[in-house]
This record gives sequence, C-alpha cells and structure tokens, in this order.
Amino acid sequence: MGNFNLNSQLGFVFQNFVYNMLKEHNRWKNHSKHFWRAPDKAEVDFVVNKQTELLPIEVKYGEISQPTISRSFRSFIEKYQPKEAIIINRNFESEITINQTTVKFTPFYKYFLQ
Repeated sequence: MGNFNLNSQLGFVFQNFVYNMLKEHNRWKNHSKHFWRAPDKAEVDFVVNKQTELLPIEVKYGEISQPTISRSFRSFIEKYQPKEAIIINRNFESEITINQTTVKFTPFYKYFLQ
C-alpha cells in the first residue's frame, strides 16, 4: 500500500477508463474488442472489429503536442491497412494520413460523444 504512486499509474488508469468507455460505447453494436501483439512485441492497445473493417485504437495519457505515432501503431497500419485509426488522448486534436489510412488524434471526450 505504501508503494502506490498515483502519478506513475495515471497512464494505466486512463487506458482502463478508455477500455470501459469503449465497452459501453459498443455495447449494442456487434463489434468485438481485441488487443494486438506481433511476434516482434509490437502492440496496439485496442482493435475494434466492426465486422467489415478493423479500427485500431491507441490510448495516450501523456501530453501530445504534434501528430506522431509509435512504431507499433505504424506496423499495424502498414500490415492491415485500415481505413481509419484513432489515437485517443487527453486534449490533442489533429489528423494525418499514412498510406491510405486516416489517423485521427482525438480527445477522449470528443470520441465518446460521437
């Protein structure tokens, strides 16, 4: 109990919050949620299977000031070529294109209002 440091846990707490919101957001839709890990240990936080398309979602708690993506996220995009990819974060909003994929940086409160 004495080793609990809230500041070091905020990223995990934020990711858990987003997971629970995704679960509720997709409750009545026929979408399944998955986690993706490649043999080289590249990971994507969530992949929503919308039956006809995949939607990769990364969750970033840290401050974002420019649209950059991780090697893991880029790896998923290059392999599966989804139409859209989302990076849910606290407050940054932007959009970039990688190949044919639109990557949207979206604050969590705007994503769940859709």
